[in-house]
Amino acid sequence: MYRLIFLLTPLILTAASKNHFFAERRGDLAQYQNAPKAIAITSPGRSGSTLLFNAVIDSANPKESVIKTHLLPFSWRGKILFIFSNPDLAAESTQHILLKNSPFMYKHFLHVEGSDILWFLKSGRKSQQTVDNSLLTYDALNITNQLRCWLHTKVIPSPQSEATILAIKFENLWDDDVVEDIRLFLNHPHFTLPPQKSRGITLKDLKEKERNIRLKNNIGTPEHPIYPAYDRAREIWQEAAPLTYLKISL
Repeated sequence: MYRLIFLLTPLILTAASKNHFFAERRGDLAQYQNAPKAIAITSPGRSGSTLLFNAVIDSANPKESVIKTHLLPFSWRGKILFIFSNPDLAAESTQHILLKNSPFMYKHFLHVEGSDILWFLKSGRKSQQTVDNSLLTYDALNITNQLRCWLHTKVIPSPQSEATILAIKFENLWDDDVVEDIRLFLNHPHFTLPPQKSRGITLKDLKEKERNIRLKNNIGTPEHPIYPAYDRAREIWQEAAPLTYLKISL
């Protein structure tokens, strides 16, 4: 059975330009952090941020800059969309790419602030993955901390009129009320999303190594996986509302 997960291809920013780009480091944000017209699209990775980035660019006005990043909460005068998803599925998606494209994954580990890059260099490359040591047994990208920081420890709830962050569950992104809230939050009346698609890959279509890693560690079902390494991240995801207004509390 196919299920809704995330793109299994490397990052493609279809509309990137000098005003719309991927910020790898905090220094990349410096000239935009006090710009009221700058919009940041943030996520723990593999959670729909590229899709959202391109959709926001399509509705942005010429004076706005749109920046995508995997950095932890930062000082920002403009608006921030934080998109997050089921961490077990995000981990599966990342694992799948890792086993296909190690060079891309090395860059991904560098881009996700707080990731365990030393683990990747020692144990995370394609040839080093095992059923007992993989992204499905260890939260090397620190999804748990990304969710904790963006939804709890580095932010505070905010009235809609004062919010600078709109946190969105990927699973609810296509809900009519969520789309309308994004339009109002960004003042983008023409914001739209591409059609929602079923994405995924069945166990029978996986190569033997990846299939064995999943089967050994998944205590849920193939359609609804549960990996103990992501227990806390899953709790945070489950407890979060489909849409939440926040502001930075740094």
